[in-house]
Amino acid sequence: MSKRKEKEKKKKFIFISVITLLLLIVLLLFFKWLLFDRVIESVNLDLNSEDAINIVYKTKTYSYFDYLGEYKVSSLSNQEKLWFVVETDDLYDKTLNFYSEGSLVSAEAVLEFYKRYFGNDEIENEDILCPIDNEPVFEYDSKEKYYKYSDNSHLHGGISYIYDKYSYPVSVKKIKKANGDILYEVKMKKMFGDYCTDVCGITSNFYGTYEDSLNKENALISSYEYDNWEDYFTSDEKIESLYNKIKDKLPVYTYVFREVDNLYFLKEVKIS
Repeated sequence: MSKRKEKEKKKKFIFISVITLLLLIVLLLFFKWLLFDRVIESVNLDLNSEDAINIVYKTKTYSYFDYLGEYKVSSLSNQEKLWFVVETDDLYDKTLNFYSEGSLVSAEAVLEFYKRYFGNDEIENEDILCPIDNEPVFEYDSKEKYYKYSDNSHLHGGISYIYDKYSYPVSVKKIKKANGDILYEVKMKKMFGDYCTDVCGITSNFYGTYEDSLNKENALISSYEYDNWEDYFTSDEKIESLYNKIKDKLPVYTYVFREVDNLYFLKEVKIS
């Protein structure tokens, strides 16, 4: 056989092999979609229904992670997970009491708290570090299996935070997939107020993202546009009237939850 024929035969073999491999990949992706990812039912829930109200409230308990913007639970660092437990308990649950003087928080309680929000996603017990100086705020005793407030003094100033933040549901969708998974897709819009480091008054601006509030840019509505700005903060209905003025300019936050035994566990958050 001539070298030319051998070369052509080799090219033909490579071509057939590549085509065969591509076909196998396509078939595997198709069967993955057919048996696992395919949506077999998708229902928009009434926002006033019990299921919708419960899942919308659930999105608010993840507000500590607003600074991340988009994220997947699998991408969270262990420190971010631990701080979520600290701050979410302090804001909503009031059961672990990390900030109480002399309080000892059990490692088991921290793990159980996290699992209530994220299911079986893993979290490890370790010192909970200050995001500014990387020194322990809560020290973990690996022998006794508890956390305590660190004896080390933190001389830096307080960490800034957003002191006015409002969120409004746009839609709630219940999705059943071919593999039996039940997902909830919750679309929200949010208004973020100004940062505050000490005693906080009424915010002077509202932004569409945490990042814009952090950078003090792209304010969508400001107090200087109103003579009666303070009056809007006397009721939820009046605040919502501010939201209605700018809602078309706000990005959409999409929370995806997986339902397991009537519990909702967050998978990811997307912004569009």
